Order: sequence, then C-alpha cells, then structure tokens
Amino acid sequence: SGGGCVSMKIAVARGGEYADFLISLLMDKKYKVTVIDPDEAFCEHLSASYNVNAVLGDPCSQFILEEAGIRNYDVIMALGREDTDNFEICQMGRKVLGIKRSVCLVHNPRNAALFEELGMRCTVANHALLSSTAKSYLTYLQDREQLDCKFIDNVMMWKTKTA
Repeated sequence: SGGGCVSMKIAVARGGEYADFLISLLMDKKYKVTVIDPDEAFCEHLSASYNVNAVLGDPCSQFILEEAGIRNYDVIMALGREDTDNFEICQMGRKVLGIKRSVCLVHNPRNAALFEELGMRCTVANHALLSSTAKSYLTYLQDREQLDCKFIDNVMMWKTKTA
C-alpha cells in the first residue's frame, strides 16, 4: 500500500480547541500524532474522534514527555495558555528528546522576540494580535474624543461619535 512511506511524527502538547482543530488537519495528512494533555475528558474526546495516541499528563513534566514515547519525533507543538510552559515544553522536546523542530504558541507578542533569540520558532496567537490592535485603535479614538463607551452588564458597549 504505502510502499515504505514514512509519515511525519508530531507531538502536540496542550491546546484545547487549538489542538482539536490542528489535529483534524493533521489527520487529513495521515501524520502520526501523539497528544499530551492534563485534561482527561479532552484526551478521551481526542482518542474517540481521531486516530491519535492521547497521553494523560502534564507536558511540562520531562517524565510525562518521555513516557509519551515521542523521542526523536519530527515536530513538537506546544499550544497551551502559558507562554513560559510552551517554551519549556519545546525546549525539553528538542534538547532532551531529540525532536527536530518545535512550534511554540505565544500569546503575548512581547515574548516572541525573546523566545526566538533563545532559538525557538514562535507562532503568535492571532487573537492576541487582533485584541491588541483593537484595543490600540479604541484607545486612539477615545483619546481624540471620537468614541463613547460604557459598560452594561459587564460588557463594554462603544460607538464612534459622528462629526
């Protein structure tokens, strides 16, 4: 059938809905995927939905990463909420487990330059850039008194003032 074709081996650490969506794309490509996540229900969901090895545990633990059987994988992707955890996971993957490439999701764009200086390839979460851009623009309008805003039931309601 495949005639000796070796598929890429990818480890995905944490990530919730990011990981779920990414794994659905990777499955289309027939990659071998191992997920490491501390959420038991999420691991069960991934195992039931996709042909992946879902390992329950904290991917910040070197022991858990080693137990996951991902030594010498092609790629490790850390998609959690904490930038420093993602960096640590990728560093362990590369330096301890011999994983060739890493993708580190960064929520705070200020961390991306530092992580890249330390040799990490980073992906900045688009929602972080979008929210930062929107906040800057709203602040710009408010500073120029071109924006009215108020809070109703803990939701910021705003509208631009017409000239």
